[in-house]
Amino acid sequence: MCDFITPTVLAATALATSAAAGVASTVQAGATASAGAAAARQSGQVARSQAEWNAQRTEAQVQSTREAAQADEARQRERTRFILGDQRASYGASGVLLEGSPQEVLAMTAAQQELDALTIRYNAGVREADLRGEAASSRYTGELRQVEANSRANTIQAEGRSQQWAGALRTTSTLLTAGAKFF
Repeated sequence: MCDFITPTVLAATALATSAAAGVASTVQAGATASAGAAAARQSGQVARSQAEWNAQRTEAQVQSTREAAQADEARQRERTRFILGDQRASYGASGVLLEGSPQEVLAMTAAQQELDALTIRYNAGVREADLRGEAASSRYTGELRQVEANSRANTIQAEGRSQQWAGALRTTSTLLTAGAKFF
C-alpha cells in the first residue's frame, strides 16, 4: 500500500506544482503586460507634454517677433522723418523751392521709406504665421505620438491577455491530462 501512495502522492505533488507554475506564469504575463502598457502610455504623455512645451515656446516667439517688428518699423519711420527733414534742409539751404522736381523727390523718398516700413511689418507677419504653424505642428506631433503610444499599450495589453488565456488553457490541459491518468 505504501508503494501505491508514494507514486500517487508524488504524481499529485508534481501535478500541483505544475498547476501552480502555470497559474504563476499566467499572473506574471498579466502583470508584465500591464506594466508594459503603462510604460507605453506614460511615454506618449511625456511626448505630448514635451510637444506642448515646444509649442508654447514657439508661440512666445510670435509675441517677441511682433514686438521686434514694431520697434523696427518705428525706427524705419523715424529714419524716414530724418531723411525727409535732411532733404528739405538741403533744398532750403541751396535756395531751391519745394515745388516741382524737389517735391517729387521728397514724395518718392517718403513713398520708398513707407514701403520699407510696410515690408518690415509684412515680413514679421510671415514669420509669425510660420511660428504659429510650427506650434500647431508640434502639438499635432505630440498628439500623434500619444495616439501611437496608446495603440502600442493596447497591443501590449491584448498580447498579455492572449498569454494569460494560453497559460490558463495549458494549465487546464495539464490538470485534465494528469487527472485522466489517475483514473
